[in-house]
Parts: sequence; structure tokens; C-alpha cells
Amino acid sequence: MRKEYDESLSFRTLPGDGHNLDMAKAKFEEGKMALRKKHYTDAAALFGQAVYLDNSVPDYHFYLGLTMENEKKMHEAEESVSKAIKLDPFNSLYMAELGHIYLELGLNLRAKNTLEKAIKFDPSNERATEGLQKMGNR
Repeated sequence: MRKEYDESLSFRTLPGDGHNLDMAKAKFEEGKMALRKKHYTDAAALFGQAVYLDNSVPDYHFYLGLTMENEKKMHEAEESVSKAIKLDPFNSLYMAELGHIYLELGLNLRAKNTLEKAIKFDPSNERATEGLQKMGNR
């Protein structure tokens, strides 16, 4: 029995292996479908699983943040989108969304700086422009 147990352990997958990466991608795609259907609780769980299985993909963190934002869980949204930005620091879409989260949190100066940074990365970023217009700065 011990030998069978030891052998079963050798077939287990480890974090970061190909199987987990495939599972993470599948969970992410399921999460996007749930998000489109506005099933935010399901989407959050699926994106959370994708992040757990592979935390190196910025979109996984970003979409988890979007879902948290839709659930009005702004601190969790900020944390997730910030992680996406750490992985992809020049992504204007991530930056603009973080600016909107800061607006919701009432952190106006931080929101303004973040939205302006998004505009520097991509002057045609509509989401960043929208956020600045909300603030009366553009």
C-alpha cells in the first residue's frame, strides 16, 4: 500500500507545471464567460482559481480586479489590478482601471496621477480620458 501511495504522489501536478497552466487558462476563459453574463460571484471564483494556478499572468489578476470592482469590493479590486500592473507596468488599460478604482475609493489625487500616467502610455485611452473628465480635469 505504501508503494502505491508513493507512486500516486509522483503523478501529482506541482504549481507552475503545464497541467496547472492549462487549467488556469481554462478557468480564466470560464471566468470571462461568467463575467459577460454578470455572474460576478462565479467569475470571481474562477478568476481566483486561475490566479492560484498561475499567478504570473497579468490578465488573470486584472479580470479578478474587474470582477471585484463590479461587486463593489474596491479594496480587493485595487489589490488585484495593482498586481496586474506589477506584472505589466506599462499597460494603460490596467492603469486606467486602477484610476477608476481610486476614484471610487475617494482617493482623488492618486486617481488623477494614475489616470494621467495611463494617458502618457496611451494618449487615446478612452477609459483614462473618461476618468479625468469625471474629475473635471480634462
